[in-house]
Amino acid sequence: MLDGVALGLPALLRAEKLLKRAARTGFEWPDAAAAFVKVAEELEEIKQEIEMDSDRERIGDEIGDLLFAGAALARSLGIDPRRRCAAPTRSSSAASVASSNWSSAPRRWSSFGIAGSRLKNWINNML
Repeated sequence: MLDGVALGLPALLRAEKLLKRAARTGFEWPDAAAAFVKVAEELEEIKQEIEMDSDRERIGDEIGDLLFAGAALARSLGIDPRRRCAAPTRSSSAASVASSNWSSAPRRWSSFGIAGSRLKNWINNML
């Protein structure tokens, strides 16, 4: 499945191509909610690695998994992750993210209709 996807491509473009190939072989999350759960799982794994005082390489591997899962979530929502990743660097969005009130995150996720009680609890524990 990975044959023919150049290693030298920019990371998000390579992720997109790999996700498209995976979808053609039947491996794709059924909906955005399932992809979102995968993102949450990857965040939990990062949290665990940090709590275990893992080395930066191991934590970096988990962050890579998170970024790939984020690209899959974007794909499931019909959003171009490369375009959206570049957008904050071209506007004031980066400053907005940096100054966000993260304590309201559970309310914001609930508004998407995909945060169940388990996910809400996980988010609350992260804050």
